[in-house]
Amino acid sequence: MLWVMDSGQGSLSELRDQLSASSQQAFVRAALERSDGTWTARHVDAIIGPPDTPAGWEERGWEYANIAFVAAEVSSTALAAALDGDGARTLRLGGYDLAFPVLQESLRWQRRPSRARFEWVTLPWPARICDLNERDHATRGSPSDFLIGDDCPSFATYEAAFRAFLYDDFSASPGGRQVPSEFAVIRVVEHAAWLEHVRITPVDLQVQVAGSEVVGARLELNSESYRADTRISEPGSIRLPLPSGLPPGAWLYLSRGKHWLDYRPIGDYRSPAELAHAGIDVEFPEDPVSELQALLSAGEWQRAEFKRQLPDGSDDSKRTVFKTVAAFANGDGGTIVFGVEKDEATVCGLDSADPRKDRDRLIQLVRSTVVPAPDVDVRHHDLDGKILLVLTVPRGASPPYGITLPGKKDKPVEFYVRRGATTFPASPDEIRAAVLATVPPQPSGPPWLFPISSGRW
Repeated sequence: MLWVMDSGQGSLSELRDQLSASSQQAFVRAALERSDGTWTARHVDAIIGPPDTPAGWEERGWEYANIAFVAAEVSSTALAAALDGDGARTLRLGGYDLAFPVLQESLRWQRRPSRARFEWVTLPWPARICDLNERDHATRGSPSDFLIGDDCPSFATYEAAFRAFLYDDFSASPGGRQVPSEFAVIRVVEHAAWLEHVRITPVDLQVQVAGSEVVGARLELNSESYRADTRISEPGSIRLPLPSGLPPGAWLYLSRGKHWLDYRPIGDYRSPAELAHAGIDVEFPEDPVSELQALLSAGEWQRAEFKRQLPDGSDDSKRTVFKTVAAFANGDGGTIVFGVEKDEATVCGLDSADPRKDRDRLIQLVRSTVVPAPDVDVRHHDLDGKILLVLTVPRGASPPYGITLPGKKDKPVEFYVRRGATTFPASPDEIRAAVLATVPPQPSGPPWLFPISSGRW
């Protein structure tokens, strides 16, 4: 179903009729207050008809002395009955019989795209959002007592508990989102078609479109410098070419006729967190030369070291190189570049007749000197006619890592760690810390994250 406008006025009767006729799943989160033994809804937030269980809307509950928060699944028909001012106005939600107030007949609604920005409740589907208010609305004060839980978290204020339960915001910041003034927010998911995932590559956009009415929809890329569009013949991944890369200010529109089904301002997202929130990933072209130049320009640091030449057959030469390999494996990994002068700025290159042979020899030396042998990657690069060998060491999976020189197996293993741009012998505490860093934490969740069972939690 399509709405011509992005926002407008509607009626509670129309919404109830839609909820009753659809008989869909309704995921509901509510704040409740008990008075004279009756639980009354203070605020209700609901998602109607999502294709999957929305993240964070699983069944759960927190109960305090006279305040409770509950999330549970009901039918849209049952929710419609609770919204009927001429009916019983009750909803069985989890283990509670929840009383609803009489609501205003008029309501405001707006349509929002999937993964809308700046929303406290972000859905991966487009939705029509309806705000409902009480008919005899009176300013209701917030409870002033602490909310102390038995098997749920405690809070100093009702507002802090509300934000934590409904929006997963435990910051308790005074500047956080305020408790909504509306009695209820009903989010009716639109199933026709939506932008499920976007992948940006150097040569095209790969857009995954899902929904029940995808065929025949138009997918459009629009910007001030480049435009492309296609008609969708089947659900799945659609490719839009990018002859000059992603243009600035790019938007994706999914539409049918003169109405949008979904949209996303893909050119507005910058940080990894914003891209992940928008369901976008970016495929960057491999440019090892640029990466190497960036590594050299940064100089030596915690995860980078430069060497003039490859290790020769002497013990001192091997120790100088492979103690750093062991230290990288004991820490967060790192890179050694061979063919750089001690000043960390002059690229002198290696006197190598066969870089591949040098690479294989270096790998063998790592395996025979570092114990246990870490998985390393060695590659050679030609930088302005000079050969460099780059040894990359990932964070080790089996610390502690040490070195033992060939022919001296009777000597204790030497362990090393990285401190800043220098490699040092590891202390016993540092060896222990390296081991403990790989021990997975014991699974322990807060006691309030268990599902609803029979009766109340």
